[in-house]
Amino acid sequence: MLRFMAGLVGLLVLAATAYAQPVTFDASLEDRASELLSTPVVQEDLGLNQKQLDAYRALFRSDPPMSIEEQRRLTSARAFRRRTLVAYWRIRPMLSETQRVRLRQLTVRSFQHLALLHPEVIQELQLAPEDVARLERTYRANDPARMTPETRLPKPTNKLTSYEIDAYWARFRIASHQRFIAFLSNQAKCERAMLSQLPPEKRAMWPKRKGRPLVSREVAAFASLEAAIRSDVYRARIGEKWQSAVSPDDRDRQARIWIRSLSPAEIARARRLAIERAGPVACLWQELAPLAKLNVDQQEELLRLAMDVRIQSRLGDVKIALGPQLSAELREAYARVLGPK
Repeated sequence: MLRFMAGLVGLLVLAATAYAQPVTFDASLEDRASELLSTPVVQEDLGLNQKQLDAYRALFRSDPPMSIEEQRRLTSARAFRRRTLVAYWRIRPMLSETQRVRLRQLTVRSFQHLALLHPEVIQELQLAPEDVARLERTYRANDPARMTPETRLPKPTNKLTSYEIDAYWARFRIASHQRFIAFLSNQAKCERAMLSQLPPEKRAMWPKRKGRPLVSREVAAFASLEAAIRSDVYRARIGEKWQSAVSPDDRDRQARIWIRSLSPAEIARARRLAIERAGPVACLWQELAPLAKLNVDQQEELLRLAMDVRIQSRLGDVKIALGPQLSAELREAYARVLGPK
């Protein structure tokens, strides 16, 4: 019995020691920036021009010819990481100052709530040791991995029919998605709690370090309001099979021709339909730009909601209600975007 108690105490001490270990990072900011620069969504966000894109892609030429995405999939992680780092340092002089600042913001963002504990960020913000200690304590008390419940469904007790198996896995996908959205929300709560521990002058520096959220095409659904209107006009003319057997470029070209024949009232109606179809995602489109009137926390709330809508619609679930999910500020922003009926 004494031996068992001694072993138990030893395990508890070991667990407490592990819990008190400082957070470690497997990549520097420059390492992470090089990885991000190899992804199309970041290249698009940075607004790389054709000369920059051609120069960057030339550094990834291979035999047989493969895209950067194919090389990422087929190369070992370490080898691809070395290649992206070399490419990053070669292409960096071609980036404008605005692009470099934005890439640094995206790099800091990629570490999520843990960015505040990254050694390079601590140095940039010139945080005192007592500030860092408070951040670590707050992180451990609000760790999203601990605060987010696991995705579990009770195991079936009887043999299921094929229909029941499909329904079971559909419920599992929805539960997994709900956990993912809850995890994102808990990350945001953890970050806010950590920021509250910083002196006001350091806290004020953070939004500029993070910048606006990264909005991918996957989340935004369309590249812009204009593109969404073209898709809706084409959909209205062609019907249910509007996406079949036609390339996006051909659809786009034909829709532009049809739009020229529309009256101002028909264009206004197409605009409203496109916005209503996208739901809160419409607030992310550049032409509508309410993001400029929202702070970073509100932008991220909107992005999580947009992601929720997109994933739920892909899962075949009912599209979530817009009103109750939005804060008052975002409801006002969306009303401005939607415009008068």
